[in-house]
Amino acid sequence: MKINSLYSYFLIFSLLFSVGTLSSCASSETTTEETTEDISKEITEETVNTDQEAPTKFTNLDEMIIDLGDYTTDNNTYEKVSDTQIRISPPVSASADEAQIEDVVKASMISIALRTFIHTDLAEVTIKVIPQKASMNPEDEKMMKKYTQEATITRQKTEEVAKKFAGTDLNSLVGNKIGELFRPDMPNDNLEKLRGTQNLNAVFSALTEK
Repeated sequence: MKINSLYSYFLIFSLLFSVGTLSSCASSETTTEETTEDISKEITEETVNTDQEAPTKFTNLDEMIIDLGDYTTDNNTYEKVSDTQIRISPPVSASADEAQIEDVVKASMISIALRTFIHTDLAEVTIKVIPQKASMNPEDEKMMKKYTQEATITRQKTEEVAKKFAGTDLNSLVGNKIGELFRPDMPNDNLEKLRGTQNLNAVFSALTEK
């Protein structure tokens, strides 16, 4: 009789212990799931920055070129022809070969075309690119007119190109975070996809085709 009673107590104790263990495991799993969800939520919130500042808008093309500072009238790398027409002269190394010079010309035209429609409300722009040889010799002929390229590019065309080659809209081609500081007008990887070596020729052809 005593043995049966002890056995019964043992069974009850074992049952209670099992229930407690299962509850503890379930609680642990729930906590783990909640923690995972919290981490996932935090990552998503950090990745999708809804507070990003929009790119700067300029009232005209001339104002944009001056503010960006890549080309200036001081060193003859920039000339305003009209409100919608400009000439830029990107510097190239004196040792650059023909292919390298042509790539600089194409990349420069792509960059200015994209910037025009990101930072102004123009519907089209005419860009002439004449590369300029970087030389300290004042007697050197700096303008390399042999490599001149000129094209009229539309906003619609640049929007199509950005979508096709970078999978995004024009405004998303700029905006970069340096440490904790977000720079709304700084080129990012999306813009590099368009003017980088991999897509350079295809993007240039798409933008300048008539």
